[in-house]
Amino acid sequence: MTIVTAFAGSLAAISMVTVGAVLVTRLPQNRVGWLLWAGGFLFGLANGLPTPGSGPGSAAGWIAWLGNLTWVPSIVLIGLFMPLVFPSGRLPSPRWRVVVGVGLVALILAELQSALAPFSPGTAPPGVANPLAVAGTAATLLGLGSAAATLAGVVCFPLVAASLVLRYRRATGMERAQLRWFAAAAAFVGVGLAVALPLGNPTGGLFLAVTNVAWFVLTTGFTLLPVAIGIAVLRYRLYDIDRLVSRTIAYGLVSVTLLAAFGSTILAFQALLAPFVASSQLAVAASTLLVAALFQPLRARVKRLVDRRFNRAHYDAERTLAAFSARLRDEVDLEAIRADVTATVAGTVEPGSVALWLRR
Repeated sequence: MTIVTAFAGSLAAISMVTVGAVLVTRLPQNRVGWLLWAGGFLFGLANGLPTPGSGPGSAAGWIAWLGNLTWVPSIVLIGLFMPLVFPSGRLPSPRWRVVVGVGLVALILAELQSALAPFSPGTAPPGVANPLAVAGTAATLLGLGSAAATLAGVVCFPLVAASLVLRYRRATGMERAQLRWFAAAAAFVGVGLAVALPLGNPTGGLFLAVTNVAWFVLTTGFTLLPVAIGIAVLRYRLYDIDRLVSRTIAYGLVSVTLLAAFGSTILAFQALLAPFVASSQLAVAASTLLVAALFQPLRARVKRLVDRRFNRAHYDAERTLAAFSARLRDEVDLEAIRADVTATVAGTVEPGSVALWLRR
């Protein structure tokens, strides 16, 4: 485990435990807080243990044993049980108890494998053995149980994702906003995993840079996910999610577009100026000026396009206000102005009541 990986894991664990503790204190009846706190504690314990082999005598074996024993329950609590009861703390319906039961059986089988089977290659340094390892028929049975637990995980985790989709389709208003907070943070984790896992462990070049960026996005998602869960469950600034998503997508698209434009224009200017100027500084300066000139119009254009899809309320409100301003320039009848202002405010802000005072 590298220093960067350990630091990122510790940051994610602190985020989970802190948000979980706040939720347990504020809403002790909601299971989401308890699962997040317990899973974060186990994740932090597994991530913070010293490297096996550094302790004297048989301590290295016990350190590796404890590390293996805490990884699986942290993943099951955070990745399986917590999404099943998010955001209300209850299952979508009693039928989902079957998934919980299968998850519990799989967790028990996996923990028995971690506790009593010899260490798998790569989970402990060479020469470090499990102090409680069994052999013979018992080891064979543990291997079969571990295979069954893996199969159960392959079945259960897609069902958890399906439960969130089902909740979203059935939800309205507040619960939909809560689920969007969860999905926005989980998207970072999904994108990071989708890029990092296929690339494996490259040793250099472009693939290494892409992998590092993917792991950064992944650890950022793990750190932000508990924060998003806390905002959703506590309902703090809940409806800001549409603005947050639209701004993230807009600035991400603008950044990628400008970087691509910067790189391509540098190459183009270097090719054009090569017969006249040996240095590439002029090409870099010209590309920088071009990108700076493109920033504002590109940002405004992308913002409108993204708001139209992901922040529709804001987009519709801007269109309504623009149309109202155009009508107001040519209107002279105070009664018509009053009716128009009232209708515009009711349609964009949706207040409980509207009162307008006009001075003649």
